[in-house]
Amino acid sequence: MVRSAIFIEPNQPLQIREYPTPSLESGAILAKVRLATICGSDLHTFLGRRGADAPSILGHEIVGEIVEMGATTVEGINGETLSIGDRITWGLTTSCGDCEFCVERDLSQKCIHSFKYGHANSEARPHLNGGFAQHLYLRPGSSILRLPDNITDAEAAPINCALATIMQAVDRIQLKNGERALVQGAGMLGIYACAVLSKAGCSDIIVTDFNTKRLAIAEKFGATRTIALQEADLVALADELKVDIVIEVCGVPSCVAFGIDALQIGGRYVLAGFVYPDANITVDGAKIVRKMLTLHGIHNYQPKHLLQAVDFVSRYRLEFPFEELVSEYYSLDEINTAFAVAQSGKVIRVAIKPNS
Repeated sequence: MVRSAIFIEPNQPLQIREYPTPSLESGAILAKVRLATICGSDLHTFLGRRGADAPSILGHEIVGEIVEMGATTVEGINGETLSIGDRITWGLTTSCGDCEFCVERDLSQKCIHSFKYGHANSEARPHLNGGFAQHLYLRPGSSILRLPDNITDAEAAPINCALATIMQAVDRIQLKNGERALVQGAGMLGIYACAVLSKAGCSDIIVTDFNTKRLAIAEKFGATRTIALQEADLVALADELKVDIVIEVCGVPSCVAFGIDALQIGGRYVLAGFVYPDANITVDGAKIVRKMLTLHGIHNYQPKHLLQAVDFVSRYRLEFPFEELVSEYYSLDEINTAFAVAQSGKVIRVAIKPNS
């Protein structure tokens, strides 16, 4: 039997249940969950800000260890043959490789037949769809990657959500060397964005947030200037900044008008933080037209972005303190305490060790 923490309905304690250990279909993997971190989207679900097909096992930022494999050989997305005992991470979604979005539109992250870990109903077999459980069932079509030995579990867990998403954002924005960037939000996504932009050739990386402690952390990851919004004159600030790109990762609709004002002619804007419904924004369309701005919305990511994210942490882990971003650890039985700490906003990431 596999112990799991179950989300039943918003703002209610998660419940511990046991599910039978599933038998594996061909190409599937059973992974022991070594570490899973609580993402902002987990909190959105828990607080009722986004819909959820309950009951479900939340958690999608996960490091696992292969304990059983289906009949066929399974390859990782880098071509390596996977084996029992391998320490792995995997993409948020599965993809079929045959539908219009996979083949024609180069948007495999929006596959018509995709399955999304940590967001699915757990009533039907194989039940084990999320990271807040002792084991997870990896379905055929998953983008799996063996982790390098030099990356710790704490460094690796948030890679397959926050950092891979930022890799897609930077990919989409087509950054040019020497450009100036504004990052809206100093949570996990914003902190990762600072690190990636700093290595991609940005000459100036400005970060805005209301949380001064998070802004101080952003400075450790490449931010060249941080701005506490409660102390800023936004009209004057936008006129002063004139950045080339803006990356929104705060999920606050009112920030978008400021981001548009801060962009100079020909600027590009990536929106990534609005992962909940009814995030309505009001902007002056004339500014978009007259400044010839480009707006990109991104959601999830492709396997190549997960590869890039893991490589980035492996390469720069001695330069940026990635492991410090995960600072609180709890057992599965302490899951509700862990969610309360995550909700407080006092730490960047809270981790669950289901098998401790």
